Amino acid sequence: MQRPRGLRGWCLAVGLQVLLLGGAALLYFGVRGLTEGREVAAFDNAEQLLRFESRVWIDVEQSAQNWLLGHYNIVTLANWVYIWGHWPVVIVTLGWLFVRHRSDYLLLRNAMFISGALGLLIYLSYPVAPPRLLPDFIDTVTERSNSYRVLQPPGLVNKYAAMPSLHFGWNLLVGVVIYQVARTRLAELYSIVGPILMAIAVVVTANHFIIDAVVGGAVALVGYMLARRIAVGGSADQLSTEEASDKCSLCSSVVLRFESKLSNRRSERCQLRRQLSYSATIGKAGSSLVGGLRRISAPRTPRRLCNTRPRRHSPTYF
Repeated sequence: MQRPRGLRGWCLAVGLQVLLLGGAALLYFGVRGLTEGREVAAFDNAEQLLRFESRVWIDVEQSAQNWLLGHYNIVTLANWVYIWGHWPVVIVTLGWLFVRHRSDYLLLRNAMFISGALGLLIYLSYPVAPPRLLPDFIDTVTERSNSYRVLQPPGLVNKYAAMPSLHFGWNLLVGVVIYQVARTRLAELYSIVGPILMAIAVVVTANHFIIDAVVGGAVALVGYMLARRIAVGGSADQLSTEEASDKCSLCSSVVLRFESKLSNRRSERCQLRRQLSYSATIGKAGSSLVGGLRRISAPRTPRRLCNTRPRRHSPTYF
């Protein structure tokens, strides 16, 4: 994507991107509505996910929320993260990347398009009711906040599209891209902490199961990998077109192609190392998060007294 020139060029470029993103968002919410009327299948699938989580020892949603409800300030913080940490963060990040890092903007946009399409296929084939619609769960966002109805009107929301959690998956994509272009420690820290906080928020507010967040992250990363392949293929096609139109000698074209491939491989290796480091950090944080939720929600047992065995009394000599 070429950088626009002049005010008119910027207005046209921004308008085109707004139309693309807005149209994709409307299509996303509209297609999600096709699962309405499949309530029985959605609740059956939710119970099936709970049984699966119980078998793999990650069914901590209810006990974690029960612990959370006793701390009003933490509930409010989790609601704020869920509401204001998703669409506002995604929109601001896209705008910043569009102005400062155009290639990374295209990467994030295409990754969201691809992962959103994959998510829609899963919504249509496997509807799942969120925990907040099940017994013994409380919808903290609806009960204690009205802001979410403004950011995402109920008429555009499908209640039975909990799997996968792109609410977390797209925040993970934002974190991956910010981590790549970050120039400060603060930006790197946010790229790691932001998705982790969103993962906690979607679970403790009873909007998603843990397995929903896991699958949402996987779908988002698949979209990111495919978007990277598209970006690499597009840059290679652009290079071949420029070389074909250039009237330089065969030797210089070979040298240019070799240098371009060498620089691309170096940049890809550097980005791969950063992505592996980022993935390892998020993975460790996720496992620690599940372990922490299990420890918090586990029932406390009374501590055993030390040395409970009766003492052996030494004989008394007179």
